[in-house]
Amino acid sequence: MATTGTDDRLTALREFERTWGDLHSLGLSCAQAGTVTPDEEERYNKLVGRAQYFYDKVHGDLRAPYVEDYSGRTDAFAIVLREMSLAEMVGAYWVDNWKAALSAAAVAIRHAIGRLEAEAEGAREPAPKPGRAAVAPAAPEPRNDTLVANETSTEYFVAHEFTPEKTDDMRRAIDEALAGSGLTPYYADKEVKEGHIFTNKILRKIRATRFGIYDLSNPRKANVFMELGAAIAMRKPYFIICEQGTELPSDVLGLDRIEYESYVDLTRQLKAKVAKAPRGAP
Repeated sequence: MATTGTDDRLTALREFERTWGDLHSLGLSCAQAGTVTPDEEERYNKLVGRAQYFYDKVHGDLRAPYVEDYSGRTDAFAIVLREMSLAEMVGAYWVDNWKAALSAAAVAIRHAIGRLEAEAEGAREPAPKPGRAAVAPAAPEPRNDTLVANETSTEYFVAHEFTPEKTDDMRRAIDEALAGSGLTPYYADKEVKEGHIFTNKILRKIRATRFGIYDLSNPRKANVFMELGAAIAMRKPYFIICEQGTELPSDVLGLDRIEYESYVDLTRQLKAKVAKAPRGAP
């Protein structure tokens, strides 16, 4: 059986994830609006207090993602959980760093939960029978099967760098992989163009679509990482894809992903992945 300690840590991490998801959504919504109401400020303060409470309990299980702000802080959690009002955060010239920290921290929390779930699952494995050598089980992938999809939606969300190659060849590869599913893609550039800020429309679409596909082939494009972080915070199903050889940030390395050699390879792998996906995917 899993130890009580592991179970308690998992419970605290899941509560932290739920609280951070609310904090993430409220923060990005106010940042987009550029204004903060008294009710939003009060709710934000309560969420920060609750998040700090759980962070103090679980920080030993978290690998703080690197996001540097104007004061030299590099811990995404420290950037968000500082003693500043929401209005001050939204009005700061480094607000984009704060938004990146919100999203990066959401990924780090999900990653930590995946590691602890694997630890708990390993503790429940029966002991090997006498006379048989114990075989170390393969480390389970971080789980994407406990997430909540919008089963009534006929769309899936796709986020990637906006280049001619990606908007033509890669989209065609994704379309072919999902052919026959009865679903249609929704691309982020229907709402915003390259260089525009993260919008409420994007957040609403991530929540409304059945699942998301996030191409992380260019780690310098923060928008896709922010959109993935939003999906994780909302507990939405997701598929991560990237070109082989992409140097991903450490907090993403532990997440299940498709690394493709070509767009033909992407179609093949994505089609197979979708076919055996757990609930929440098509």
